[in-house]
Amino acid sequence: MSCTPQELADLLNPIIYREIASIGAIDTAMRHEDNPGYVVLFRSAKSGKQANIEQMTAMLRVEGMTPVTSAAAIESLLKLQAAVMEWLGTTPMLRAMRIVEAEIAAHYDAAYGRLDGMYQKSIEKAWHRCKRNVGVLTAHIGKRARMHIDALLRVPDPLENYFAHDEARVCMRCLFDRPGELGPLERHDPHPYQYICAACHEEVLSSFPPDIAEKSDQWSDRDLESRIIEKALSRPSKLIAEGVVVAKMSGLVPDMPLPAMAWKKPVDVTGAPTATQPPPETDIPPARSPEERLYDELLFDYESVRNNW
Repeated sequence: MSCTPQELADLLNPIIYREIASIGAIDTAMRHEDNPGYVVLFRSAKSGKQANIEQMTAMLRVEGMTPVTSAAAIESLLKLQAAVMEWLGTTPMLRAMRIVEAEIAAHYDAAYGRLDGMYQKSIEKAWHRCKRNVGVLTAHIGKRARMHIDALLRVPDPLENYFAHDEARVCMRCLFDRPGELGPLERHDPHPYQYICAACHEEVLSSFPPDIAEKSDQWSDRDLESRIIEKALSRPSKLIAEGVVVAKMSGLVPDMPLPAMAWKKPVDVTGAPTATQPPPETDIPPARSPEERLYDELLFDYESVRNNW
């Protein structure tokens, strides 16, 4: 680390303070939002902020410093702002969220340049979560406002790559509405509202293991749709979409998961260079009394054990 523990606290505590306050504002926005897709978007942003706070809190505690645990002053203001913006509409709320998120991203940027090693890597992950939030909010603001995004609201690709329809919809896996050949999946009943965009539909379907994919022809359309939605909304699939799809569409290098091991290698736990695990042995010493011999005979008697099981 290139700074003292106190300097680390001075860097991270303001960020923690703002992240806590923004979580309170997101909770307020979710209570007033009617669109289930944007509720999922808000919940995803909140989950990322909680992970960032946990990460920075752990860093401060390792150095023996006390992290911030409350942001009452600014949190009340942001909650009021969120309530007013939701009353005005979803688009003003997204604009307000983006302003706050861009400010937090600037603080992460400053902290990243002051740290090195493991702490810099930890801040980088939190910084990228914040940048992904900014990218998602920027794209939705541009689509909902139906205007050309200027230099202050820039996304890497044309909006047509983020949204396949005229309206801004939220895929519950990638948070966009990307185009694809298979078409989106949408379900209202019997489950709560679920929406998977066309691109996620294709990606999830192609991720099925070969032995399961071979059986897909035997499923009904309803069963196949249910399996795709269930897999798309699973935690591993959403993490892949967050680290790869959302990162790329926010202008970041995709965070590709590590490849799985082809096979497991045996590990010698004894420490000897050529040691092997000895085979198990059963050693029953001779009985020392008639009662003990009778007990051994009953214990290993097949018929007796079978009848009294």
